[in-house]
Amino acid sequence: MFDSYFFSIHLNRSVAFVEDVAMNETVAEESKKAFEAELDEGYKLAANNCWVAALLYLVTLIVSLHQRWLNSRAEPTAYTRYA
Repeated sequence: MFDSYFFSIHLNRSVAFVEDVAMNETVAEESKKAFEAELDEGYKLAANNCWVAALLYLVTLIVSLHQRWLNSRAEPTAYTRYA
């Protein structure tokens, strides 16, 4: 979740993240402004992907906790082992 936050506010424009940014590398040969625009679009795409992944993890956590809560409320049946 922190990655998506840093990607979205562009504080973490680190060289280490350049490999994670999807962009057309041939644009760098054309002009500096085109390269910077392509890099900005890549960072925005990476930020969106991180937000989607973080939200999916959150949904999975909520479903897991709900299932745990439901299972803890269930009464044991005659077929329950190791009770």
